Amino acid sequence: MMESGCVAPRPLPGTPCGRRTDTNLRVCTACVHRIRGLLAELPHVYRSCEAALARRPQPLTSERVSGSRAPSLPINEHAMAARTELLEVVAAWSALVADEFRQPRPRSRTIEELSLFLTRRLPLLLAHPAADDFTSELYTVARNARRVAHGDTGRHRTVGRCTHAGCESEVTVRMSVGDPAPQHVRCEAGHTWPPQQWLHLVSQLRATQLRATQLRATQLRATQLRASNAARHGSGRNQARSG
Repeated sequence: MMESGCVAPRPLPGTPCGRRTDTNLRVCTACVHRIRGLLAELPHVYRSCEAALARRPQPLTSERVSGSRAPSLPINEHAMAARTELLEVVAAWSALVADEFRQPRPRSRTIEELSLFLTRRLPLLLAHPAADDFTSELYTVARNARRVAHGDTGRHRTVGRCTHAGCESEVTVRMSVGDPAPQHVRCEAGHTWPPQQWLHLVSQLRATQLRATQLRATQLRATQLRASNAARHGSGRNQARSG
């Protein structure tokens, strides 16, 4: 059993989680939940990129090539690149697992099959020396694909930690520019809240924040009390020596 810091990145790119791991995995329990949720979400993100391929199309244009005129299709190149990158990264890690651990290869090279393959063998990857590379690449391609799928007009705001038991992921609210109303509320592990649950979520987040504030205040008072007691004891010893 190993005890070390979690190597999975936090929602901020390049920032490791750092929470203690007390299993043979290199990732803490909360991040395992996040990664499982992310793998389960990948097929939806991939299909959303497919839907974004034709978003905001430009008028068909013609270019002269070797004396002919060829029409260019109004394809969203960012969506195409994000979709391809997502599939390639998941396929590459699936191949590594199959080769290194002598696992049967996925039946097909679809995002659904590859995501399921990695989910079922996640402990193997998260105990591997390359676990940090796997989680970092997975988060990066998923984040890029989400941005493309949701378009470029959204704003994101982090509002607190997930309220689901055992999940410590950040909860993010997505809003459209010019519209202050939330459009989508989810955490990094894939938990979502429909509009009818938003008021309850706000109440839970405020209660959690209040408890955290009270805990910090209690810890600060305890620290100040210890410092005060230490100062009094030190003064008493000095007076005793001088007497």
